[in-house]
Amino acid sequence: MSDVAAAPQAIDAPERSLWTDVWFQFRHHRGAMVGVVVFAVIVFLVVFGPSIWRIDPSRIDVKARNAWPSIVHPMGTDNIGRDLFAQVLQGGRVSLAVGVTAMLIALFLGTFVGVLAGYFRRLDGPLGGIAPLRIALADRPAPLNAAASEIDAETLRPVIAPAGRPFPLVDFGKSEIKELF
Repeated sequence: MSDVAAAPQAIDAPERSLWTDVWFQFRHHRGAMVGVVVFAVIVFLVVFGPSIWRIDPSRIDVKARNAWPSIVHPMGTDNIGRDLFAQVLQGGRVSLAVGVTAMLIALFLGTFVGVLAGYFRRLDGPLGGIAPLRIALADRPAPLNAAASEIDAETLRPVIAPAGRPFPLVDFGKSEIKELF
């Protein structure tokens, strides 16, 4: 007989993947599940709410001005008598449409830039530098536009730097930060 021990038998366990582990952890996280439920309710109300709630958001009811929440107006009315719940549903539709449109544009542009960078290797570096530059300049483009077009800074001071606070301007040529005002 041989002294070699028999090889251990493989345990028949379901195969695991990263996505399976992530989904398992997500399902067992209470905060995540509450967020999913709240998000689903909001999307459902925004998409199907105007079909269920038939009150026109622009209809003015002078008799119901500044009304408190009731069965007829669950969120009350504004100062000219329009139903706030109908307005929220209508505004939610617009917001959802804007968000989905922005996401689709970003998805297609990002995919296009990624395909270009992957296919044309020489474009990888320049295209890879666009994203950090876009993120860095996204917060306040007005001072940069004003500086680039040489508009008088005194004209834009109340808009760009209220209360006399200086606004930093990055000089990319010298890699230093200056104060615009």
